[in-house]
Amino acid sequence: MNFEELVHLKEKAESGGMRLPLGFFLKQQSNGKYVNRVEIRGDFADNAILRKAIQLESEENAKISDKSQLHFCMSSSSLDNLSFDVESGSYKSFTKLLSETPAIVADKGFIGSVIDDLFRLTSLLHSRGIYHCCYSPDNVFVRAGDNRLMLLSHGSFYKDVIPAQSLYEGFEDYVAPEVLNGECIDERSDVYSIGKFFQYVFSIADIPYEYKKVIRKASNTMPDKRYSTVTAMLTSFRRRSSMRRSFSTLMVAVVISLIIVGGYFNMIPETSSIEYVKPEVRRSVDDLLDDGFDPETELGVLSSDTAIALTEEERMKMKEYEDKCEQIFRRQFTKEAERILSKVYNNSYMGNSEKQFVAGCKNTMSELVEIQNELAKLSNLGSIKSQRIASEIIDKITEERKKSLGSRGIQK
Repeated sequence: MNFEELVHLKEKAESGGMRLPLGFFLKQQSNGKYVNRVEIRGDFADNAILRKAIQLESEENAKISDKSQLHFCMSSSSLDNLSFDVESGSYKSFTKLLSETPAIVADKGFIGSVIDDLFRLTSLLHSRGIYHCCYSPDNVFVRAGDNRLMLLSHGSFYKDVIPAQSLYEGFEDYVAPEVLNGECIDERSDVYSIGKFFQYVFSIADIPYEYKKVIRKASNTMPDKRYSTVTAMLTSFRRRSSMRRSFSTLMVAVVISLIIVGGYFNMIPETSSIEYVKPEVRRSVDDLLDDGFDPETELGVLSSDTAIALTEEERMKMKEYEDKCEQIFRRQFTKEAERILSKVYNNSYMGNSEKQFVAGCKNTMSELVEIQNELAKLSNLGSIKSQRIASEIIDKITEERKKSLGSRGIQK
Protein backbone atom coordinates (compact mmCIF):
# COMPACT_ATOMS: atom_id res chain seq x y z
CA MET A 1 0.00 0.00 0.00
CA ASN A 2 1.58 3.26 -1.15
CA PHE A 3 1.44 6.70 0.43
CA GLU A 4 -1.48 7.94 -1.67
CA GLU A 5 -3.58 4.94 -0.71
CA LEU A 6 -2.78 5.48 2.98
CA VAL A 7 -3.94 9.10 2.69
CA HIS A 8 -7.10 7.91 0.90
CA LEU A 9 -7.82 5.39 3.67
CA LYS A 10 -7.38 8.08 6.32
CA GLU A 11 -9.85 10.34 4.51
CA LYS A 12 -12.36 7.50 4.31
CA ALA A 13 -12.00 6.79 8.04
CA GLU A 14 -12.44 10.45 8.93
CA SER A 15 -15.63 10.57 6.85
CA GLY A 16 -17.15 7.83 8.99
CA GLY A 17 -16.19 4.76 6.97
CA MET A 18 -15.12 1.45 8.49
CA ARG A 19 -12.01 -0.24 7.20
CA LEU A 20 -12.22 -3.92 6.18
CA PRO A 21 -9.58 -6.27 4.76
CA LEU A 22 -11.07 -5.80 1.26
CA GLY A 23 -11.71 -2.07 1.47
CA PHE A 24 -14.02 0.44 3.18
CA PHE A 25 -17.60 0.09 4.42
CA LEU A 26 -19.35 3.41 3.68
CA LYS A 27 -22.83 4.89 3.56
CA GLN A 28 -23.16 6.64 0.20
CA GLN A 29 -25.92 8.43 -1.66
CA SER A 30 -27.20 6.64 -4.74
CA ASN A 31 -30.26 7.60 -6.82
CA GLY A 32 -31.49 9.94 -4.13
CA LYS A 33 -31.12 7.54 -1.20
CA TYR A 34 -28.34 6.29 1.04
CA VAL A 35 -26.98 2.78 0.59
CA ASN A 36 -24.40 0.69 2.43
CA ARG A 37 -21.46 0.10 0.13
CA VAL A 38 -18.03 -1.48 0.35
CA GLU A 39 -15.42 0.10 -1.91
CA ILE A 40 -12.61 -2.31 -2.75
CA ARG A 41 -9.08 -1.11 -2.04
CA GLY A 42 -7.39 0.55 -4.98
CA ASP A 43 -4.53 -1.96 -5.07
CA PHE A 44 -7.09 -4.79 -5.51
CA ALA A 45 -9.56 -3.09 -7.86
CA ASP A 46 -7.91 -4.20 -11.12
CA ASN A 47 -7.73 -7.85 -10.07
CA ALA A 48 -10.04 -9.74 -12.44
CA ILE A 49 -9.83 -12.92 -10.33
CA LEU A 50 -10.93 -10.91 -7.28
CA ARG A 51 -14.12 -9.88 -9.10
CA LYS A 52 -14.97 -13.52 -9.70
CA ALA A 53 -14.22 -14.36 -6.06
CA ILE A 54 -16.50 -11.54 -4.83
CA GLN A 55 -19.25 -12.69 -7.19
CA LEU A 56 -18.87 -16.28 -5.95
CA GLU A 57 -19.07 -15.18 -2.31
CA SER A 58 -22.13 -13.05 -3.11
CA GLU A 59 -23.89 -16.11 -4.54
CA GLU A 60 -22.90 -18.33 -1.61
CA ASN A 61 -23.72 -15.54 0.84
CA ALA A 62 -27.31 -15.42 -0.44
CA LYS A 63 -27.77 -19.06 0.65
CA ILE A 64 -26.91 -18.27 4.29
CA SER A 65 -30.14 -17.41 6.07
CA ASP A 66 -28.71 -16.80 9.54
CA LYS A 67 -29.93 -13.55 11.12
CA SER A 68 -26.33 -12.51 11.91
CA GLN A 69 -25.15 -12.75 8.29
CA LEU A 70 -25.05 -9.54 6.21
CA HIS A 71 -25.83 -10.07 2.52
CA PHE A 72 -24.43 -8.13 -0.43
CA CYS A 73 -24.35 -7.99 -4.23
CA MET A 74 -21.98 -6.56 -6.83
CA SER A 75 -22.68 -2.91 -7.61
CA SER A 76 -19.90 -2.05 -10.05
CA SER A 77 -17.36 -3.94 -12.15
CA SER A 78 -15.56 -1.09 -13.86
CA LEU A 79 -11.80 -1.23 -13.90
CA ASP A 80 -11.37 1.85 -11.70
CA ASN A 81 -14.21 1.35 -9.22
CA LEU A 82 -14.95 -2.11 -7.84
CA SER A 83 -17.57 -2.20 -5.06
CA PHE A 84 -20.53 -4.12 -3.71
CA ASP A 85 -23.74 -3.02 -1.97
CA VAL A 86 -24.69 -4.34 1.47
CA GLU A 87 -28.26 -4.92 2.66
CA SER A 88 -30.01 -1.89 4.15
CA GLY A 89 -29.70 -1.04 7.81
CA SER A 90 -27.50 0.89 10.19
CA TYR A 91 -24.35 -0.90 11.32
CA LYS A 92 -21.20 -0.06 13.21
CA SER A 93 -18.01 -1.95 13.97
CA PHE A 94 -17.25 -3.35 17.42
CA THR A 95 -14.36 -0.91 17.63
CA LYS A 96 -16.70 2.04 17.17
CA LEU A 97 -19.35 0.59 19.51
CA LEU A 98 -16.91 0.07 22.39
CA SER A 99 -15.22 3.43 21.85
CA GLU A 100 -18.60 5.19 22.07
CA THR A 101 -20.15 3.09 24.87
CA PRO A 102 -17.48 0.99 26.64
CA ALA A 103 -19.83 0.30 29.59
CA ILE A 104 -21.99 -1.90 27.34
CA VAL A 105 -19.61 -4.79 28.05
CA ALA A 106 -20.95 -4.85 31.62
CA ASP A 107 -24.61 -4.83 30.53
CA LYS A 108 -26.52 -7.95 31.58
CA GLY A 109 -26.84 -10.34 28.68
CA PHE A 110 -24.63 -8.43 26.21
CA ILE A 111 -21.62 -10.76 26.30
CA GLY A 112 -23.91 -13.80 26.33
CA SER A 113 -25.71 -12.64 23.18
CA VAL A 114 -22.40 -11.90 21.45
CA ILE A 115 -21.14 -15.40 22.25
CA ASP A 116 -24.37 -17.04 21.08
CA ASP A 117 -24.53 -15.12 17.78
CA LEU A 118 -20.82 -15.45 17.00
CA PHE A 119 -20.56 -19.19 17.61
CA ARG A 120 -23.90 -20.01 15.98
CA LEU A 121 -23.04 -18.29 12.70
CA THR A 122 -19.42 -19.52 12.72
CA SER A 123 -20.56 -23.12 13.23
CA LEU A 124 -22.94 -22.74 10.28
CA LEU A 125 -20.15 -21.32 8.10
CA HIS A 126 -17.83 -24.18 9.01
CA SER A 127 -20.50 -26.72 8.09
CA ARG A 128 -20.39 -25.16 4.59
CA GLY A 129 -16.59 -25.15 4.43
CA ILE A 130 -16.39 -21.35 4.87
CA TYR A 131 -13.93 -19.65 7.27
CA HIS A 132 -14.13 -16.02 8.34
CA CYS A 133 -10.37 -15.87 9.17
CA CYS A 134 -10.38 -12.32 10.60
CA TYR A 135 -12.54 -11.54 13.65
CA SER A 136 -10.96 -8.13 14.11
CA PRO A 137 -13.28 -5.76 16.02
CA ASP A 138 -13.13 -3.61 12.84
CA ASN A 139 -14.38 -6.57 10.79
CA VAL A 140 -17.20 -7.60 13.19
CA PHE A 141 -20.32 -5.42 13.26
CA VAL A 142 -23.38 -4.76 15.38
CA ARG A 143 -26.79 -3.63 14.18
CA ALA A 144 -28.04 -0.31 15.54
CA GLY A 145 -30.91 -0.65 17.98
CA ASP A 146 -30.50 -4.18 19.34
CA ASN A 147 -26.68 -4.50 19.02
CA ARG A 148 -27.00 -7.87 17.29
CA LEU A 149 -23.63 -9.19 16.12
CA MET A 150 -23.23 -9.27 12.32
CA LEU A 151 -20.57 -10.64 9.92
CA LEU A 152 -20.11 -9.58 6.30
CA SER A 153 -17.37 -10.96 4.03
CA HIS A 154 -15.43 -14.16 4.82
CA GLY A 155 -11.72 -14.48 4.18
CA SER A 156 -11.57 -18.07 2.93
CA PHE A 157 -13.07 -16.98 -0.44
CA TYR A 158 -9.89 -14.99 -1.15
CA LYS A 159 -7.12 -17.24 0.20
CA ASP A 160 -5.98 -18.19 -3.32
CA VAL A 161 -6.67 -14.76 -4.84
CA ILE A 162 -4.79 -12.26 -2.68
CA PRO A 163 -1.69 -13.00 -0.54
CA ALA A 164 -2.74 -13.08 3.12
CA GLN A 165 -0.01 -10.65 4.17
CA SER A 166 -1.47 -8.09 1.77
CA LEU A 167 -5.17 -8.82 2.41
CA TYR A 168 -4.86 -8.61 6.20
CA GLU A 169 -2.45 -5.70 6.32
CA GLY A 170 -3.21 -3.85 9.56
CA PHE A 171 -5.27 -6.78 10.90
CA GLU A 172 -2.38 -9.18 11.60
CA ASP A 173 -3.04 -9.35 15.37
CA TYR A 174 -6.41 -11.00 14.71
CA VAL A 175 -5.37 -13.52 12.07
CA ALA A 176 -3.90 -16.97 12.84
CA PRO A 177 -0.16 -17.36 12.06
CA GLU A 178 -0.82 -20.24 9.65
CA VAL A 179 -3.23 -18.07 7.65
CA LEU A 180 -0.70 -15.24 7.35
CA ASN A 181 1.90 -17.77 6.24
CA GLY A 182 -0.36 -19.06 3.48
CA GLU A 183 -0.77 -22.48 5.07
CA CYS A 184 -3.88 -24.60 5.57
CA ILE A 185 -7.01 -22.86 6.92
CA ASP A 186 -9.40 -24.82 9.14
CA GLU A 187 -11.66 -24.36 12.18
CA ARG A 188 -8.67 -23.84 14.48
CA SER A 189 -7.78 -20.74 12.47
CA ASP A 190 -11.14 -19.17 13.35
CA VAL A 191 -10.78 -20.37 16.97
CA TYR A 192 -7.54 -18.35 17.19
CA SER A 193 -9.13 -15.23 15.69
CA ILE A 194 -12.20 -15.50 17.97
CA GLY A 195 -9.89 -15.77 20.99
CA LYS A 196 -8.13 -12.57 19.92
CA PHE A 197 -11.50 -10.87 19.38
CA PHE A 198 -12.58 -11.62 22.97
CA GLN A 199 -9.21 -10.45 24.25
CA TYR A 200 -10.02 -7.06 22.71
CA VAL A 201 -13.60 -7.03 24.02
CA PHE A 202 -12.45 -7.75 27.57
CA SER A 203 -9.65 -5.18 27.37
CA ILE A 204 -12.44 -2.64 27.91
CA ALA A 205 -13.49 -4.36 31.16
CA ASP A 206 -12.03 -7.02 33.44
CA ILE A 207 -12.16 -10.43 31.82
CA PRO A 208 -14.31 -12.90 33.82
CA TYR A 209 -12.12 -15.44 35.59
CA GLU A 210 -13.94 -18.42 34.07
CA TYR A 211 -13.19 -17.14 30.53
CA LYS A 212 -9.45 -16.49 30.96
CA LYS A 213 -8.30 -20.06 30.45
CA VAL A 214 -10.62 -20.58 27.46
CA ILE A 215 -9.34 -17.46 25.67
CA ARG A 216 -5.73 -18.26 26.48
CA LYS A 217 -6.04 -21.74 24.98
CA ALA A 218 -7.96 -20.51 21.92
CA SER A 219 -5.33 -17.89 21.06
CA ASN A 220 -2.34 -20.23 21.30
CA THR A 221 0.01 -19.72 18.33
CA MET A 222 0.30 -23.50 17.88
CA PRO A 223 -2.81 -24.88 16.09
CA ASP A 224 -2.64 -28.30 17.78
CA LYS A 225 -2.82 -26.66 21.22
CA ARG A 226 -6.05 -24.80 20.50
CA TYR A 227 -9.62 -26.08 20.58
CA SER A 228 -10.13 -28.31 17.56
CA THR A 229 -13.55 -26.78 16.77
CA VAL A 230 -15.56 -23.69 17.67
CA THR A 231 -18.15 -26.02 19.19
CA ALA A 232 -15.54 -27.31 21.66
CA MET A 233 -14.61 -23.73 22.54
CA LEU A 234 -18.27 -22.77 23.09
CA THR A 235 -18.82 -25.85 25.27
CA SER A 236 -15.87 -24.81 27.44
CA PHE A 237 -17.26 -21.27 27.71
CA ARG A 238 -20.65 -22.54 28.87
CA ARG A 239 -19.30 -25.20 31.23
CA ARG A 240 -17.08 -22.72 33.07
CA SER A 241 -19.86 -20.14 33.22
CA SER A 242 -22.24 -22.77 34.62
CA MET A 243 -19.67 -23.83 37.23
CA ARG A 244 -19.38 -20.25 38.39
CA ARG A 245 -23.16 -19.83 38.70
CA SER A 246 -23.44 -23.13 40.60
CA PHE A 247 -20.67 -22.12 42.98
CA SER A 248 -22.30 -18.73 43.61
CA THR A 249 -25.66 -20.41 44.27
CA LEU A 250 -24.03 -22.85 46.70
CA MET A 251 -22.32 -20.04 48.60
CA VAL A 252 -25.59 -18.12 48.91
CA ALA A 253 -27.33 -21.28 50.10
CA VAL A 254 -24.64 -21.86 52.75
CA VAL A 255 -24.99 -18.28 54.00
CA ILE A 256 -28.78 -18.59 54.20
CA SER A 257 -28.42 -21.89 56.07
CA LEU A 258 -26.15 -20.24 58.62
CA ILE A 259 -28.67 -17.41 59.00
CA ILE A 260 -31.49 -19.90 59.67
CA VAL A 261 -29.54 -21.96 62.22
CA GLY A 262 -28.02 -18.87 63.86
CA GLY A 263 -31.39 -17.17 64.10
CA TYR A 264 -32.95 -20.32 65.54
CA PHE A 265 -30.46 -20.39 68.41
CA ASN A 266 -30.79 -16.65 68.99
CA MET A 267 -34.53 -17.07 69.55
CA ILE A 268 -34.10 -19.88 72.11
CA PRO A 269 -34.05 -18.52 75.70
CA GLU A 270 -30.63 -18.62 77.25
CA THR A 271 -30.19 -21.05 80.13
CA SER A 272 -28.18 -19.91 83.13
CA SER A 273 -25.08 -21.93 83.84
CA ILE A 274 -25.22 -24.02 87.02
CA GLU A 275 -22.08 -24.68 88.96
CA TYR A 276 -21.65 -28.35 89.61
CA VAL A 277 -21.04 -29.25 93.24
CA LYS A 278 -19.79 -32.72 93.93
CA PRO A 279 -22.16 -34.37 96.48
CA GLU A 280 -20.82 -35.50 99.78
CA VAL A 281 -20.28 -39.22 100.04
CA ARG A 282 -23.24 -40.74 101.83
CA ARG A 283 -22.29 -42.70 104.89
CA SER A 284 -24.00 -46.03 105.47
CA VAL A 285 -26.05 -46.74 108.60
CA ASP A 286 -23.38 -49.18 109.83
CA ASP A 287 -20.79 -46.40 109.79
CA LEU A 288 -23.06 -44.14 111.75
CA LEU A 289 -23.68 -46.83 114.36
CA ASP A 290 -19.94 -47.27 114.79
CA ASP A 291 -19.80 -43.58 115.69
CA GLY A 292 -22.44 -44.06 118.44
CA PHE A 293 -25.35 -42.88 116.26
CA ASP A 294 -28.80 -44.22 117.27
CA PRO A 295 -31.38 -43.83 114.47
CA GLU A 296 -34.37 -44.40 116.78
CA THR A 297 -33.38 -41.68 119.26
CA GLU A 298 -31.75 -39.11 116.97
CA LEU A 299 -33.61 -39.43 113.58
CA GLY A 300 -36.81 -41.01 114.49
CA VAL A 301 -37.54 -41.89 110.79
CA LEU A 302 -35.55 -42.74 107.63
CA SER A 303 -34.69 -39.93 105.21
CA SER A 304 -36.88 -39.36 102.14
CA ASP A 305 -33.88 -40.10 99.81
CA THR A 306 -33.62 -43.57 101.22
CA ALA A 307 -37.36 -44.07 100.99
CA ILE A 308 -37.53 -43.28 97.23
CA ALA A 309 -34.28 -44.93 96.14
CA LEU A 310 -34.80 -46.84 92.85
CA THR A 311 -33.87 -50.40 92.24
CA GLU A 312 -31.83 -51.46 89.19
CA GLU A 313 -34.98 -52.73 87.48
CA GLU A 314 -36.77 -49.44 88.08
CA ARG A 315 -33.84 -47.44 86.69
CA MET A 316 -33.89 -49.58 83.51
CA LYS A 317 -37.60 -48.90 83.05
CA MET A 318 -37.02 -45.18 83.58
CA LYS A 319 -34.23 -45.21 80.94
CA GLU A 320 -36.50 -47.04 78.49
CA TYR A 321 -39.23 -44.46 79.08
CA GLU A 322 -36.84 -41.55 78.41
CA ASP A 323 -35.60 -43.18 75.17
CA LYS A 324 -39.17 -43.56 73.92
CA CYS A 325 -39.87 -39.91 74.67
CA GLU A 326 -36.78 -38.91 72.66
CA GLN A 327 -37.81 -41.12 69.70
CA ILE A 328 -41.29 -39.64 69.67
CA PHE A 329 -39.89 -36.11 69.74
CA ARG A 330 -37.35 -36.83 66.95
CA ARG A 331 -39.99 -38.36 64.68
CA GLN A 332 -42.54 -35.60 65.17
CA PHE A 333 -40.05 -32.69 64.99
CA THR A 334 -38.37 -34.11 61.85
CA LYS A 335 -41.72 -34.24 60.08
CA GLU A 336 -42.62 -30.69 61.11
CA ALA A 337 -39.14 -29.28 60.31
CA GLU A 338 -39.23 -30.75 56.78
CA ARG A 339 -42.64 -29.21 56.25
CA ILE A 340 -41.60 -25.79 57.53
CA LEU A 341 -38.19 -25.59 55.77
CA SER A 342 -39.66 -26.72 52.45
CA LYS A 343 -41.73 -23.51 52.36
CA VAL A 344 -38.63 -21.42 51.62
CA TYR A 345 -35.88 -23.89 50.83
CA ASN A 346 -36.85 -24.75 47.25
CA ASN A 347 -35.91 -23.66 43.71
CA SER A 348 -39.12 -21.70 43.22
CA TYR A 349 -38.89 -19.63 46.40
CA MET A 350 -35.11 -19.15 46.11
CA GLY A 351 -35.70 -17.71 42.65
CA ASN A 352 -37.12 -14.62 44.41
CA SER A 353 -34.96 -11.75 45.62
CA GLU A 354 -32.55 -12.29 48.48
CA LYS A 355 -34.54 -9.77 50.57
CA GLN A 356 -37.74 -11.80 50.19
CA PHE A 357 -35.92 -15.03 50.98
CA VAL A 358 -34.37 -13.72 54.22
CA ALA A 359 -37.77 -12.35 55.32
CA GLY A 360 -39.25 -15.80 54.78
CA CYS A 361 -36.45 -17.36 56.83
CA LYS A 362 -37.33 -15.20 59.87
CA ASN A 363 -40.89 -16.52 59.85
CA THR A 364 -39.52 -20.03 59.47
CA MET A 365 -37.27 -19.66 62.53
CA SER A 366 -40.15 -18.46 64.70
CA GLU A 367 -42.29 -21.38 63.64
CA LEU A 368 -39.49 -23.88 64.31
CA VAL A 369 -38.97 -22.58 67.86
CA GLU A 370 -42.70 -22.73 68.60
CA ILE A 371 -43.00 -26.31 67.31
CA GLN A 372 -39.92 -27.41 69.26
CA ASN A 373 -41.29 -26.08 72.57
CA GLU A 374 -44.73 -27.57 71.95
CA LEU A 375 -43.45 -31.05 71.05
CA ALA A 376 -40.99 -31.04 73.95
CA LYS A 377 -43.88 -30.59 76.40
CA LEU A 378 -45.98 -33.28 74.72
CA SER A 379 -43.06 -35.71 74.75
CA ASN A 380 -42.15 -34.90 78.37
CA LEU A 381 -38.63 -34.02 77.17
CA GLY A 382 -36.42 -31.46 78.90
CA SER A 383 -35.80 -28.04 77.31
CA ILE A 384 -32.02 -28.42 76.93
CA LYS A 385 -32.22 -31.90 75.45
CA SER A 386 -35.02 -30.96 73.04
CA GLN A 387 -33.02 -27.93 71.83
CA ARG A 388 -29.97 -30.11 71.11
CA ILE A 389 -32.02 -32.69 69.17
CA ALA A 390 -33.88 -29.97 67.23
CA SER A 391 -30.58 -28.36 66.20
CA GLU A 392 -29.27 -31.69 64.87
CA ILE A 393 -32.44 -32.27 62.84
CA ILE A 394 -32.41 -28.73 61.35
CA ASP A 395 -28.73 -29.08 60.33
CA LYS A 396 -29.42 -32.41 58.64
CA ILE A 397 -32.50 -31.21 56.72
CA THR A 398 -30.76 -27.96 55.70
CA GLU A 399 -27.79 -29.90 54.29
CA GLU A 400 -30.11 -32.18 52.30
CA ARG A 401 -32.02 -29.21 50.90
CA LYS A 402 -28.77 -27.48 49.94
CA LYS A 403 -27.61 -30.49 47.92
CA SER A 404 -30.92 -30.68 46.04
CA LEU A 405 -30.87 -27.00 44.98
CA GLY A 406 -31.32 -26.23 41.26
CA SER A 407 -28.99 -23.97 39.18
CA ARG A 408 -31.20 -20.88 39.23
CA GLY A 409 -30.28 -19.64 42.72
CA ILE A 410 -31.33 -16.51 44.62
CA GLN A 411 -31.79 -13.44 42.44
CA LYS A 412 -29.99 -10.26 43.39
